[in-house]
Amino acid sequence: MDPERRVEQMQRHLNLNDSQTAQVRQIFSESHGQMESIRSNASLAPEDRRAQMMSLHQGEQARIRAVLTPDQQAKFDAMQAKMRERRAEEGGQGAPVPPPPSGSPQQ
Repeated sequence: MDPERRVEQMQRHLNLNDSQTAQVRQIFSESHGQMESIRSNASLAPEDRRAQMMSLHQGEQARIRAVLTPDQQAKFDAMQAKMRERRAEEGGQGAPVPPPPSGSPQQ
């Protein structure tokens, strides 16, 4: 999903304010570019590519959670859990979405 569509989805589900929207847009844009670089790196073994993408995705989620209020974080975590369930039902197609980081939310 392209970064702008992801931002729109987050705005719709989490009621982001203008500042949060700008920060999330920046995070998604940066991650998208990095993800494309990983995908196009033919020298990476498939397992290394997957590991790098998982690491990037986990970092992206942590950065997004840091922008959100505690209530929004709970909704975001629920969205991610629903996505993991849907992917599992589809037979695990696509990269799995890791669970949210444990510990106290950072503000």
